Amino acid sequence: MKDPIKLANDVKAGKFKSVKKSILPFFTKSIDEDGNPYFIGDPEKRIQVREETLDFGFCENAVAKIKGTKDTSGLEPLTIINFREKSIHNEKVFHGKMIGNGNHTAQIAVDCNIMDVDQYHFDFDDHFDGKLSNVYAFLNQLNKVFVERRGVTRGDVAKQAYQLMNENVSEGKEHKLTDEQYTSIKEQFPEIDKQLVGLWESHHPTHGSRATSNVKKYSKKEIDAIQATYEADADYGGNGFLVLRPRTMKSWDHTGVAEVFRKVRTRFPKDSKDKKVLVIFYCSGTEEREWFLRDNMKLKDRILKEYRENGEYYDIEIEVKFLQHTQ
Repeated sequence: MKDPIKLANDVKAGKFKSVKKSILPFFTKSIDEDGNPYFIGDPEKRIQVREETLDFGFCENAVAKIKGTKDTSGLEPLTIINFREKSIHNEKVFHGKMIGNGNHTAQIAVDCNIMDVDQYHFDFDDHFDGKLSNVYAFLNQLNKVFVERRGVTRGDVAKQAYQLMNENVSEGKEHKLTDEQYTSIKEQFPEIDKQLVGLWESHHPTHGSRATSNVKKYSKKEIDAIQATYEADADYGGNGFLVLRPRTMKSWDHTGVAEVFRKVRTRFPKDSKDKKVLVIFYCSGTEEREWFLRDNMKLKDRILKEYRENGEYYDIEIEVKFLQHTQ
C-alpha cells in the first residue's frame, strides 16, 4: 500500500522535480461588464480537499502583496493529480488532470497575469492506489506547512475522515473508522482524538445517527464564479444557453420557475426556436441538505419532471444542474 504521508513529506523535502506548465487548462476565460478579460477557476478540474472552496479575500490580499513587492517567491508549485479513468465520488466526477494542492496559488498567479507556474504531477492509481482518501491525506499533509497558501483546518481533516468512511461503506463495511484508520489519522494530526472522530462518525451524512453537519456552503463570490464558469463553458454559454444564477433548493417550485420565464422574455425574441436555459440549484444549509438527502432521487425526479414539462409546453430547452451539497 502506498504511504500518502511519506509521499507528501518527500515532496516538501524537495525529492520531486517540478515542471513549469500553463495553468490556463484549469480556468475558463470570461469578460467583465467593461469588456476586460478575466479567468475563473473551473470547479470540474479541481479536487476540493478544503472545507471552503476558495478564500477570495486571501487571494486578493496575496495578489496585492505580489503586485506591490514584485516578489513571487512565495508561490509554491501546484500539485496535479491525473485520473486516467473516470471516477465518481460523492456526485463529483474526477477525470483527467485536476489541481489537488494549489487552488489558491493558481488563482493568485492568474490574477497576477502569471500563466506558467511550476507543477508536481502525480497519478491517481500509481501514487495513491486509486483511493481518494489517500489523495486527501496527501494534500492535507502538504498543507500543514505553508508559504503563500492557507493551512489545514479541522474541517479539512474531517473531510479526509469522511472519505475514509465512504470507502468503508462502499466496501460493505460499517462506516466508522477502523482502529488502523484512526491510528493513521491520529499520527498525521495529533490534535485529533476519539471523541472528535466519534462526533464525525455520528454526523456522517448518510450513515451517521446525527447527520446534520458536513454541509457544503457557498459564498456569494463562489455562486457568481459558478455562474460565470457555465456562461464561459462551450456546452452552455457558448451554445446559446441563458445561464441563471444558482438558486437555493427551497425556491425550485416558486420563484425558480418564475425566474425562467422572466429571464427568457428579456433574452429571447417571442418566436425564437432557440430558447435555452440552464437552471442551477444548491442547498443553502443543513435543513435544505437534509430535506434533499431524505427525498433524494424522488425530489430530483420531481424537479426534473416539472422543468421538462414546462419546457416542452412553452418550447424552451431547460437543463437542470444540482451543485454538490456535501463537503
